[in-house]
Amino acid sequence: MTTNKIKSLSLSKLKISEADETTKERRVTFVASTAKEDRDYEVVEIETFRLPLKGGGEIKVSDLPTGGSENVNIPFLTNHELWSVENTIGSVRNAKFENGQLIFECGISAREYAQDMFKLIEEGHLDNAFSIQFRDYDWNQETDHLSNGEIVEVSLVTRGSNKDAQVLEVKQMKGKAMDEENQAQAAEVPAETPAQTTEDAPATDDTKADEETQKETQTLETDTEETNKTTNDSNEEKEKTMDPNDLKHTELAAKQVKEPGTVAELPSQSAMSAKSTKGYLDSKEAVLDYACTAKKCMGDPEATHSAWREHLNSKGVTVTGEDGFLPTRVEQVMFKAWHDAVGALKTFRRTSAKAFKFYAMTTESTALGHKKGQKKADQDIVAIPRNGGLKVIYKKLPIDWIDIVNDESGDLYVFRTRELTDRVLHAIVEGSILGDGLGEPSEGAADYRYFDGVNGLYPMVGDLDNAGTANSYASAVATVVPNSTEDDTRAKIVKTLSKVRVNDGERKVLVVAEGTIEDMLLEKNSVGGYMYSMDTDFAKVFNVSYIVEFPAEKMEKAGYDVIAYKDQAYTLGGPEATVRNWFDGDYNKDVMMVEQPVLGSLEGSKVVAGYASK
Repeated sequence: MTTNKIKSLSLSKLKISEADETTKERRVTFVASTAKEDRDYEVVEIETFRLPLKGGGEIKVSDLPTGGSENVNIPFLTNHELWSVENTIGSVRNAKFENGQLIFECGISAREYAQDMFKLIEEGHLDNAFSIQFRDYDWNQETDHLSNGEIVEVSLVTRGSNKDAQVLEVKQMKGKAMDEENQAQAAEVPAETPAQTTEDAPATDDTKADEETQKETQTLETDTEETNKTTNDSNEEKEKTMDPNDLKHTELAAKQVKEPGTVAELPSQSAMSAKSTKGYLDSKEAVLDYACTAKKCMGDPEATHSAWREHLNSKGVTVTGEDGFLPTRVEQVMFKAWHDAVGALKTFRRTSAKAFKFYAMTTESTALGHKKGQKKADQDIVAIPRNGGLKVIYKKLPIDWIDIVNDESGDLYVFRTRELTDRVLHAIVEGSILGDGLGEPSEGAADYRYFDGVNGLYPMVGDLDNAGTANSYASAVATVVPNSTEDDTRAKIVKTLSKVRVNDGERKVLVVAEGTIEDMLLEKNSVGGYMYSMDTDFAKVFNVSYIVEFPAEKMEKAGYDVIAYKDQAYTLGGPEATVRNWFDGDYNKDVMMVEQPVLGSLEGSKVVAGYASK
C-alpha cells in the first residue's frame, strides 16, 4: 500500500485579467507552497521536492530555471481524486521557484466541469482553495519537517493549510499564445524521449493520426532492435560486476523494451531503494500502513504480525527478530514508553526477569571491635524477600468506524496508541504510589484490583500502612512520620524527606497534593513578605529529582499529606505492552486495547516515608 501526503494550501489576493474573445485556454497562477509552518504544524521543505517531467525524468524544485519549466507533468484535479480521470480539470503549464515560493500556472480544460470549477475561482467563491499531494517523502519526527517528496498532483479544494500561499493571477490565453506555447513545449522535450503516443498527439484528422502512429511504431521498432543488440553485447560483461539490484533493473528494462505492449513491474513497486528502505519505518506512510494492516486482521496479534511481515517483504524491507519490526513511531509509543516517557515514569525500572523477588536488607546489631588473635563474631545482614506476582491491566477505547475511514494520515492510529498507553502508564504510576483505590471484592465478584498486596503488587501506601506491624518487609522499607499540628507544609516536607535513606549520588522524589506548591508560594513571613519568589524551583529547594502532584482528594483518601521515596527504589515492569485491535460489526466500532502486565515493589531499606494526615 502506498500512502500519499495531502497538503492543503491557502490562497488569497485574487487578480483577474481582462477576458478576450479569442481565448483558447483559461489559466490561474498561484503560489503552491512555501517552507513555513502550516496549519498542520508541519513544514514542507518545498525546495527539496521533485516534479515529474513529460517524457520521463524529474526536476528538483530548487533546480527550476529562472523562467520556470513548461515541461512538468502534474495534473490539476479536484478534491485529490488522483485515480479518477473525470476529476481532472487541467494541468500545470509552468512551474517556477522564486523567493522561496513554488509557483504553478495551471491551464484549465475546456470541459464543462472544468469551466464550472474555474468559475468558482474567478467569482471569488474559492480563495483558500488549492492543495498539493505528494508521496515518497522523508519525515523528521522531531521537527515535523517534510522533504524530498515527489509532487504528484495539485487540486482545487474547499480549504487550505499553508498561510503564505496565494493566488497571483487568473487569466485567459489567446490563440496565438497557445500556438507558441505548444511549440515551446514540443521543443523542450528531451531528444532521447520516445516520440509522442497517439493519445498525446495533437492530430487534426484521422489520416494525420494514422501517419503519426505508423511513424512512431517504426521508430519504436528500430529503437528496440538497437537496444536489444546493445543489451546483448554488454550483458555478459556487466553481469560480472553488477550489483544484484542493478541487474534486476536491467532485466526489467529489457523486458519493457522487448514487450512494449506490456507493463513490467517497476523496481519501485517490488523493492525499495536503500535510502527509502532505511527511512520507511520512520515515515508516516508506515504508520498508516500498519494501522490498516491491524484493522484488517481484526485484532489478531499473530495475524497482524504475519501480514505486516508480508507487507514489509513486498516493500523490500528485511527485518530479523522483533527489533525494528514495527513503524518507529508506533514502536516508541507502545514498547518504549518506560524508557522514553518523562516525569514519574523515570523513577520506575523495567525488569524482564522470569521470576520476581524483591529484597529489603536489615541488621539488628552494630559493628563490634576486634583485637588481634581473637575470633570474629558473625553478624548477618538479613535479606527480607518479597515474592512478586503478576497481573494484567488494560484500557479500551472505541472509535466510530467512519473516523477510521477518514483517517488519511495514520495520526488517529498513533493518537489512540499514545492515548491508551499514556492512560495505562499513568494508572500504574498512581497505583504504585497511592494504590488503585479498590477494596477487596465480595465473594464471587470479579477482582479488578491490580495493586492489592496479595499477588506481589505492593503500592507504597500499602507498605506505609504496615510499617508498624508485624510485616517485616513493610517495616524495613517504610517509615511513617506522625502528624503534628505545629507543622506547616514546609516542615511536613522536610521531615518526610529526612526519613528516606539515600547513598551518595542518589536523589529522592517528592509526592504532594495538587495545590501544595501554590500554597507555599503564597506563604508569608512574620513581616508580611512572601517566603518564595514566583520563579522558585522547589525541586532544587528540597534537593529532589522532581515533584509529583496527585489530586488532593486521592492523597487524603490514602491518608498521607506528603510522601517521599528514593528515586529508582521501586521496580515495576514485566513483559512489554500489547496493543490489540478488533472491529465490532454490530456497532460499527473499531476497538483498540492496551494490555500491560504489571508487578511492583519497593527495594532497599527505609526507601519510602509518609507524613500521616492525622
